[in-house]
Amino acid sequence: MKQWVEGTDYELVPCDDNNDQSWHVRILEGDYVETVVSFGAISVQGEELHFNFDIVSSPDAELTVENEELQDTVAELLEGILEVAATDGSLATREK
Repeated sequence: MKQWVEGTDYELVPCDDNNDQSWHVRILEGDYVETVVSFGAISVQGEELHFNFDIVSSPDAELTVENEELQDTVAELLEGILEVAATDGSLATREK
């Protein structure tokens, strides 16, 4: 699994929805350079991570969330972001 590094491989970009807790993720390296994604619901069931995401923008007009390679890339990216947040104490969780 790729180790994603903020500022090198991706950057967090504030959303324009007036919610200071919402961020988009802009991919800076790899096959999806300059693609920006937004995560929806994220949950952990057992040891499995479940999430949904949308493509906010991409230089590839044909790219869709159904693209399995993009799904794998975004899953790795999200796991990396969550690991960093858990380590530095910035991860906020809540029960359903």
